[in-house]
Amino acid sequence: SKGIIVTGDNSLKSRPMDRIVDPLTVAGGQLEYLESVGRLPISVTGKSLRPIRHHSPIASAQVKSALIFASLVSRRPVTLSEPIQSRDHTERMLSGMGVNVTAKKNDDCWEIKIDNPPCSLDPFEIDIPGDFSSAAFFIGLAVLGGVQDGLAIENVGLNSTRTGLLNVLCRMGARIRIEETNGKHLGESRGFLEISASELSGTQVHAEEVPAMIDEFPILAVIASRATGVTSIRGAKELRLKESDRI
Repeated sequence: SKGIIVTGDNSLKSRPMDRIVDPLTVAGGQLEYLESVGRLPISVTGKSLRPIRHHSPIASAQVKSALIFASLVSRRPVTLSEPIQSRDHTERMLSGMGVNVTAKKNDDCWEIKIDNPPCSLDPFEIDIPGDFSSAAFFIGLAVLGGVQDGLAIENVGLNSTRTGLLNVLCRMGARIRIEETNGKHLGESRGFLEISASELSGTQVHAEEVPAMIDEFPILAVIASRATGVTSIRGAKELRLKESDRI
């Protein structure tokens, strides 16, 4: 079939593409770098793929989702693993659309499988909750005492693969009340947060906590600067490869 060229702005062109191109090439995909190896632009020619089996050395929802969608379009099985569970919005949504997605923790990795991709997806309705990453800045404002009488945030997404910041802040001494509401829609938790001004202490953020708060480190750094003691963060080098260098 006719090929296409995938490119982007300077930010996208600076991001590594080999983590997606390599496993697709192994599965039989026809992809070619047009300028710099490992970077956009890339020529992609439609081609039937073999079953995809890939271990990602990093926890990346983008890599995982790209390979899952490739398996669905080609109707080939996919088995993926990553060292720590990354955001799982794609798996939850696809499960709600009739795809049999299995995810489990093994001894040394997190594994996702789709053995029999369906011919079509079930139609669905979705009510999208408020974005936790956007709410994080208001959470920080309230924790640091910037809101008189505290702050309440309603209908915010509480997917556990996204809310690592709450765990860290509570460990630092933040007064945050968390209440899940309205059950789950397409497997996504949502709820209510009540945040009060708090006296905070420094903490250690470990590598296994990073994927669940990858977008929240800038606001965590601001909050940590107002806490008593030292806050240290380990295993966050992936932050340098986002849309902007978040470190």
